[in-house]
Amino acid sequence: MGLNKLVKNTFSNSTSLFLRVVISYLMTPFLINGLGKDLYGVWMILVTFTLTGSLSFFTFGFQGALVKYIAEFHALKKQRELNEVFSATFLFYCVGALLCSAVILVFSRFYLADVFNIPIAELPTAQMVLYIFAVMILFELPGLAICAIIEGVQRFDILAILDIGRMIVLAGVTLGVLYCGQGLVSIALAMFFSTIIYTIVMGFAAKQLVPECRIVIGGDKATLRALFLFTRDLFILRINGLIYNNMDKMIIGILLSTTLVTDYDIANRIHSLALTIMGLAPSVVLPAASAFDAANDSERQTKLLLKGSKYTIAMTLPIVVTLLILAEGLIRYWISPQYIHVALYARLFLLYMLFWPIIQVGWNMLVGVNKVKSIVPLQTISICANLIISIILVRYIGVAGTMIGTVVANFMIFFAYLRLISNTFQVSITTFLRSVVVPTYLLGGVIALSLYTITAYRLPESLLQVCLYGVVSVVAYYIAYFVFCIDKVEKIRFTEMYYDLQNKISQTLTRRA
Repeated sequence: MGLNKLVKNTFSNSTSLFLRVVISYLMTPFLINGLGKDLYGVWMILVTFTLTGSLSFFTFGFQGALVKYIAEFHALKKQRELNEVFSATFLFYCVGALLCSAVILVFSRFYLADVFNIPIAELPTAQMVLYIFAVMILFELPGLAICAIIEGVQRFDILAILDIGRMIVLAGVTLGVLYCGQGLVSIALAMFFSTIIYTIVMGFAAKQLVPECRIVIGGDKATLRALFLFTRDLFILRINGLIYNNMDKMIIGILLSTTLVTDYDIANRIHSLALTIMGLAPSVVLPAASAFDAANDSERQTKLLLKGSKYTIAMTLPIVVTLLILAEGLIRYWISPQYIHVALYARLFLLYMLFWPIIQVGWNMLVGVNKVKSIVPLQTISICANLIISIILVRYIGVAGTMIGTVVANFMIFFAYLRLISNTFQVSITTFLRSVVVPTYLLGGVIALSLYTITAYRLPESLLQVCLYGVVSVVAYYIAYFVFCIDKVEKIRFTEMYYDLQNKISQTLTRRA
């Protein structure tokens, strides 16, 4: 993947994820105030029973494997093999969706009230929402195989357009539902219909991109064996990721109460903003790393690691330090002064984000070059440590215990990951730190000190001022980074891409006129 394509795909992901975060931030106070703290906490527990939550278990790691092999087979023009791995995954997901739906129905009918501390009055509503999710998964899970085609051929711009359209429509319908005094069932129905439409449109897009792709029965055993072997390792990563992404809410909902999940979710949304930014570039390097690995192009892999890591840190670090400093003011004016105590949770959550961007690109590239077996034990150690620490601490210090567990567990395996990345891509840790880490963190320290000094002198007095402080801080970092941390060749290429994009926009507007 050249720099142009990397930037194009990252920009597409950036736009989609940025709008997702903005919409999520705008919707959160409406949902909390419209539903109430108790019912909002219930909703946060219920949405874990979708593919963004605990139901991601039923993906079994196949989507990540499918993206890798579609990228590889498409690059090598092996259409038969591409059809075989797509068909195997799609059919497997169709069967898995039926199983998954049955699990949700049984759980909601017989076990929901026993597992979670949900207010008695809200149990019928919670069960109806899960019934809707049970039907929704029948479309959502097979849709992952279709999505993998678009990701595999690296058309993230198309996915961005579809995601943006879906988010805007769903947000509008949800606001209408709240305005009309409706509750969780209506919101769940809006999610259900948006999922069906999204899956159908995505299917048409995938067919246009790879028109020769089709469902085939059977296939070459060697090709399918490679898919399943790679998926086996990714499945372990999927289980670990499932536990990691959902255990905090589950621990709080089971050991404390679903009402306190609201406090956790506010802190998690602030943390998720930095996490989203960190995931922009890494999300597009996995198929690129697979394609370079198939072509045995180690030189381009090394460049991808260094450039991708450098830009990921540069994008993420100013967001993290800005949120750390402005967390209290953000919560005060974004949600309500009564949630000021959540700023501590948010800051604890953000601590590991100060060092995790360093290895994020390398981690995704390890998956792309079939090094999943090396990742699994490290990730498993981290997840187990996180789970144990969180369960112990939450009994004594409440919600903050889950954040401390996350920070400690991630720090435990950070240096092992760094060494694995260094050995795999033959880049010394010294070179990596000198060229990628040191410049970005020195500049980040300057920006953090400047913002802290400004807020100590004058605290923001409205949400607009909080956002203004944040935007100025982040933009100042980006400008300084462009001036001082990017070499002359890269500046020229970025300038050329800017003018190229400007010309394309101008040509498009001229044609439409």
